[in-house]
Amino acid sequence: MSGFRWRALEATRDIAEAAANALRWHVVTGGTQIKPVVVDGWVTLSGKVEWGFQKLAAENAIRNLMGVKGVVNDVTVASLLRVSDVKRKIEEAFKRHAVLEAKDIDVKVDNATVTLKGHVNSWQEHEDAARAAWAAPGVGKVDNRLVIQ
Repeated sequence: MSGFRWRALEATRDIAEAAANALRWHVVTGGTQIKPVVVDGWVTLSGKVEWGFQKLAAENAIRNLMGVKGVVNDVTVASLLRVSDVKRKIEEAFKRHAVLEAKDIDVKVDNATVTLKGHVNSWQEHEDAARAAWAAPGVGKVDNRLVIQ
């Protein structure tokens, strides 16, 4: 094997080890089964997590490691969602902020994607609804289409 190919193989091994350690030691991804695979400096992440923020944290944990050219995030969020759970979380968030109810919000769930449609009274309510949807287990993406009246 030529010296160049040997160094490239060694660098790939070093990046893979650094990525695995970064995932293992990160507070959010430490208990997950996310696997990094490195090819020519590109890291592909695979596995399954319960929360959308864990998927994003995994990517952020390795993006700036030395030698990483890019990240392909193929981690999936386990979809355990029910519309009633997401709607309840939004209503609870609104109650915490002294808003009476979330009756004008329509919640749709497709796999790990939650789509919010309807009307709210302020930008704060718009953001509170999205945060509440993210708080439900299994949410991988929130498509916030709420309109402020």
